[in-house]
Amino acid sequence: YYTVTSQKLGLAGIAFQEFKDGRFTPPAFTPFMASDIPMADVQISPDGNLLMYSTFKDYEGKPDGFNFNIWTSELKNGEWQDPIPIGTPISSTGNEFYPVMTTNKTIYFNSDKGGNSDIYYSKLINGEYQEPIRLPDNINSEKREADAFVAKDESFIIFVRVVEPDGFGNCDLYISFRKSENEWTDPINMGKNVNSNQIDGSPYVTPDGKYLIFTSGRLEEGIKEKASRSYKDFKSAISSSNNGSLNFYIMDLNLEEYK
Repeated sequence: YYTVTSQKLGLAGIAFQEFKDGRFTPPAFTPFMASDIPMADVQISPDGNLLMYSTFKDYEGKPDGFNFNIWTSELKNGEWQDPIPIGTPISSTGNEFYPVMTTNKTIYFNSDKGGNSDIYYSKLINGEYQEPIRLPDNINSEKREADAFVAKDESFIIFVRVVEPDGFGNCDLYISFRKSENEWTDPINMGKNVNSNQIDGSPYVTPDGKYLIFTSGRLEEGIKEKASRSYKDFKSAISSSNNGSLNFYIMDLNLEEYK
């Protein structure tokens, strides 16, 4: 599951592909795709039965102002149901993005309700989500933090930090390991093999923990010159994975390298 966008059309929706017989099926939209409601940051719960995403769609009780909130859709009898807003106390007058659920149904997300984009989490207790708790200052800095992938057992977190002095580009991926309740190791930049001199974000670790999937706007060295050689080369360059658009990348992940 992932988000597809077209700035010219003003569309942003959720697409999915199934892995069958060693390959992915052609992309298709979820049944609640809408031309007038943009959707972002889709995630699936560890048990596969809940889909979460962010949108600014209105609903009764929605916090005042123009803001993105988290919505969910439940999988029943193999079909995604009509989405519903997650509501308070997670929803706020700020914007909530990138919801990730752990095995115990805790939800991590980023919000700018405090004036800066920070990472929060909310626990599910007796069937109700509690007041969100901001992650500590070694995770949330004066910079912007967002796009936090949290392991289903909450043992580690990979997130985006924007314009950090030790960064390689506009925003980089960092990793931190959980020490105890809301206590994390100082984050480490994931290095030049992951981060580029462009935008890197949207991290996701496969359920087996072996691979990191993320988006990157990296450019192939010399691609501009290559694209100018001929129209054929131009078409090839703009459709490549290294064309500067936010494309998907996958790589081996060895967590021990960062401990």
